[in-house]
Amino acid sequence: MADLHLVRGADPALRSRAVSRLVDELVGNRERAFTVEEHTVPGRAVPEASAAVDALATALASPPFVSDRRVVVVHDADELSGDGAARLAEAVRARAEGVAVVVVAGGRVPKALADALAGAEVHEVDAPTAEVLTAECRRAGIRLSAAAARRVGEHLGDDAGRVGALVELLAAAYGPGADLDVGQVEAYLGEAGVVRPWELTDRIEKGDGAGALAVLHRLLHAVSARQPRPVHPLQVLAILHGRLRRLARCDDPALAGPADAAKVLGGSPFAARKAWEASRVLGADGIRRAYRWLAEADLDLKGRRATGDDAVLAVLVLRLARLFATAGPAPARAASRSARRGRRPS
Repeated sequence: MADLHLVRGADPALRSRAVSRLVDELVGNRERAFTVEEHTVPGRAVPEASAAVDALATALASPPFVSDRRVVVVHDADELSGDGAARLAEAVRARAEGVAVVVVAGGRVPKALADALAGAEVHEVDAPTAEVLTAECRRAGIRLSAAAARRVGEHLGDDAGRVGALVELLAAAYGPGADLDVGQVEAYLGEAGVVRPWELTDRIEKGDGAGALAVLHRLLHAVSARQPRPVHPLQVLAILHGRLRRLARCDDPALAGPADAAKVLGGSPFAARKAWEASRVLGADGIRRAYRWLAEADLDLKGRRATGDDAVLAVLVLRLARLFATAGPAPARAASRSARRGRRPS
């Protein structure tokens, strides 16, 4: 097995599990206490940073003792300063024979160290929840029905770091080889996981008020290893305002279709098409009404009324979802707009 590894990913839980499995493979049947040495970079600005790099250099230069292999694990390598990264890079290149190195980073590795790791085996650990769930179930020897897997994905959202612990729990409860359906996994799901902001606007634009409220609650309260704080109410308002601004830019008679919208908005053609279609659902009057509601919610969140932030945003989200749900057919709105402008609809 290679003796130089880079484990990289933003989710601490996924990183931790990947490192644990990798170190187990590197150790094999050797005595772990004599084989593994772990170090954590304390941060580039703290006084202990230089001493930590010195300790790492010593560890890398020390040949194996008792065992024929030593495994040196460097956690939080992305916290190295430029000077610290350069020193560690030299130590990695000059490491003693029989020393395997596992560098772990949540973000970008400093260039000097990245150059020293050019030939390393790279383990990218971030992955969608569904992909992690499939892999973890295979390792644990259990199988989820399509409905159960979908339920887990909906509940955990983007919090893929929780999948491993959940699968371990299910395997302990039902044993290897178990075939599980929704009812069997439901009791073990725990708190709902974090979701992406676009899920809120998607539910709103589908006219799904109840679904939008559920997503709003998760944005305001769910946390994860990657997102230790919930989304602030003003951030939620900014998400809605940003989306509405894109719709307003699409409500321009000079734009003939999604292709024109893509030129104006930039980004992916798919996202531009969705914004174009949503703007056609609301029309100019609906967009103006939505802006008015956003302005009122902004004042309420900033203290105009003593209403709780959750309640202010819940009312806004329900209003917007109902606006989309009750909007008339697009051709009728186009004809109405054309009539108001004194033109025949095309």
